[in-house]
Amino acid sequence: MAIRRSSPNRGITQKAINLPEADAKSIRGPFRGTMQAGPARPTRAHGLSDEHQDRGLVYVDKGIWDDAIKEFQKSVDLTPDFSEGWNNLGLCMIYVDRVDEGIKALKEALKHFPGWHLALANMGYAYHKANKPDQAMDCYKQAVTKNPKNPQIWAALGEALEAAGKADEAIENYKNALTHAPRYDVPNHRLGMLLARKSDFEEAEKLLKVALELNPKAADAAGVLGAISARRGQLDAAREYFELAKSIKPDKVPATAQRGLAAIEAYQKGIASASEEVMGQYNDLPSIAECMFNAGLSYLKAGNTDQARNAFENAVQEDDQWAEPLTYLGLIAAMQKRPLEARKHWEAARKLDPKNGMICEGLGLACLALGLNKEADRNFDEARKLGRTVQTQVQASASNISPATRE
Repeated sequence: MAIRRSSPNRGITQKAINLPEADAKSIRGPFRGTMQAGPARPTRAHGLSDEHQDRGLVYVDKGIWDDAIKEFQKSVDLTPDFSEGWNNLGLCMIYVDRVDEGIKALKEALKHFPGWHLALANMGYAYHKANKPDQAMDCYKQAVTKNPKNPQIWAALGEALEAAGKADEAIENYKNALTHAPRYDVPNHRLGMLLARKSDFEEAEKLLKVALELNPKAADAAGVLGAISARRGQLDAAREYFELAKSIKPDKVPATAQRGLAAIEAYQKGIASASEEVMGQYNDLPSIAECMFNAGLSYLKAGNTDQARNAFENAVQEDDQWAEPLTYLGLIAAMQKRPLEARKHWEAARKLDPKNGMICEGLGLACLALGLNKEADRNFDEARKLGRTVQTQVQASASNISPATRE
């Protein structure tokens, strides 16, 4: 929550340190305590106390904590029951690592304004800084009971519970924070990290992407997103996230990113080495076209003509200057009673291998089926010259064809 300069009527306005302007859609940063810039109760403070309060808040804006402490101290000296002044004094004490004094000041704020949720939340923060998690959780719980719509307190309670090893309770509190502020980076970040540990990767990924968008310096979120991508086998995306995490904190790279980058590097080197070793064992491998052709022969022998045709077609794509796959494509077409297609394949094969008698005989047969008798005779004659023995019944059938069908 951000401060708005006090208006003449001194209405209630609040400020959370180190947070940018917040609205219903966006809130960022961890809970760092909340300053009070206006009266939180009907009783007015001494006029001079009010002035010291304003001066202290100016120093807070500039991060001059010692001078802010002096002004807030003067405000409570003039008005001992000035709970707002005690609240602000306590926070400034915490910021300069005078945590015990900060706790005393916050107790004074609560003494004069019992149950004030801001002071209770700040007390929780003070105990967190003092490494007293039980007291911190107790204060946050009281604060959120008083103001259940404050997402920062829910998130702070979640962090305290997480630090105490109560992950399931922390998850529920982070969810409560997101109910009131879906674009709050801290609960998105912390909840995403916890769900990733529970292997709920899909939901964790969504949350961590939002957290990284809102806080581009969240290196550990980037590291976990990389690990999720790697788990899915998306190595390029994983490397990008790991490299991002590394660039955010080059002096302290998150462990997930370090391990992830090392794993990808080892994987790539290992695969390259294995590939080189395997390929080095075979210096006289057949070409891909030859492999495809042999596969076609195997399919044809097994009676699977469709797969055989696909294999021979792939062989032709790999080597379009090799006649043999075309010859078998013509044979398959002929077997499936497609003489036009058979003729096309055999003519292409003959151009590449004009001395192949089998191709000439096949062309003769295709032409015969198409009624191209003279062309069939020419191909049969050529086949005989190349050593093929054309069946006599084929010749007889050619000579007995009705004149109406001859060329």
